[in-house]
Amino acid sequence: MASELTYSESEVQGLKAQEAKDYCIELMRQLAAREGGPISPGEVQLQELQYELEVKEAEAEDNRQREAHLERMKELELEIEREKAEWAKAERLADDRRERYAKVISQVAESQEKLSVQLDRATREHNVKLQMMQSEHDARRTALQQELEELTNQRDTLVEEIGKLADLNTAAEDVDRLRSEIEEKRADATRHQKQLDDDIEAAAFEKEKELKRIRREQDLTLAELEATHRKQLLEAKSDALDAMLKDLGMAKINPIELEQLRQQAAEQRSLAEQEVESIRQSAIDEFKRQFNVTAGEPLDVTDLFYREKALQEDNQSLEKHVQKLESEIARMRTHIESESSRVASAIEAARTNIQNNIEPGVKR
Repeated sequence: MASELTYSESEVQGLKAQEAKDYCIELMRQLAAREGGPISPGEVQLQELQYELEVKEAEAEDNRQREAHLERMKELELEIEREKAEWAKAERLADDRRERYAKVISQVAESQEKLSVQLDRATREHNVKLQMMQSEHDARRTALQQELEELTNQRDTLVEEIGKLADLNTAAEDVDRLRSEIEEKRADATRHQKQLDDDIEAAAFEKEKELKRIRREQDLTLAELEATHRKQLLEAKSDALDAMLKDLGMAKINPIELEQLRQQAAEQRSLAEQEVESIRQSAIDEFKRQFNVTAGEPLDVTDLFYREKALQEDNQSLEKHVQKLESEIARMRTHIESESSRVASAIEAARTNIQNNIEPGVKR
């Protein structure tokens, strides 16, 4: 573009001379065409001066245009240089980007190749691990199936044991029934004892002539102490039996109600003893008043001895029956405790087995 717009000095001067020549020829043609004929030398000189002035003005205008053209050419050249510099810079940037893209593409290709290799290796390892886990899962499932069967058998065993415990509960109810029978027999023994006391008193009234007051009072006191001792023994055994039944969880009486009943029984017993004592004392006073008993008369206690012996035999039989019941209760308690511990150990073993075997498999 710069070579096409640039003119040499000779070309510019030639163009100017050609333009002046053309202008002069045109002027001469116009002068020749004038009606007044040929012009004077002064006019010619004036015309020449005008021509020269116009030529100089044209040259000056040409110079200004040329300078403007040169300035424009310089600006265009500078712009071209800037464009070339920018183009070179863009080329360098493009080359750098091409190099970076080539490096990135090569790195991506290498990474893709490595990833494909790693993927193949990971796939093979995963398949191997999957096969191993499948085999382990099959083995674990077989083991768990066996454990399930064992637990099912244990459950059936526990059901049987629960049935046995129900039988034991029935036996405990039988113990309660035996306890009630013992209470009834104890009441019968108490009534029998009271009847014996009444018989003894009647016999004492019949034979009071032959008895001495001091010996009679001693024998009556001894009989009362022995009866009280036997009664205390029976009450202690009854309390022990109640405690054992309560430990077994088979007591059907509320402890508060039992305590109230015991208090009422104690009150009634004390009232009965007071009444018996008052009756005995009044009978003694009446006997002493009627028969005038003195301290020097002998004492005959044969009938009292045989009745006391019969009462002791009844008490011994009742004590043997109570001991038998206590041994049966101890055996039931031992069996229940052993069954409870065995059931608890079986349940704990099953829970531990489930936690050790099933939960890790579920988590995996």
